[in-house]
Amino acid sequence: MWKLVCLLQITLGLYMFTIIVSGQIAGYTAGIDYPNYSEVPVGGTFSCQNRLPGYYADMETRCQVWHWCVHSGHQYSFLCPNGTVFNQAN
Repeated sequence: MWKLVCLLQITLGLYMFTIIVSGQIAGYTAGIDYPNYSEVPVGGTFSCQNRLPGYYADMETRCQVWHWCVHSGHQYSFLCPNGTVFNQAN
């Protein structure tokens, strides 16, 4: 049962990803003005502990990574496509 719940949460998160990620960053060069990641970087300090469930931009990566915090305190991290950033306001 818990596997089904996790799968549904991940599916919903990926669906929300298409809604939340903003368009391209106009006037900036990937790899110079913003990071150009090919995978979620390891060793960041972001934590879902003591946070409400929701979606959070990772300021350390200049919003190139976003995190999905769920009720259990677990964290799922996702990488925005190059040239886009996570818009936490929407």
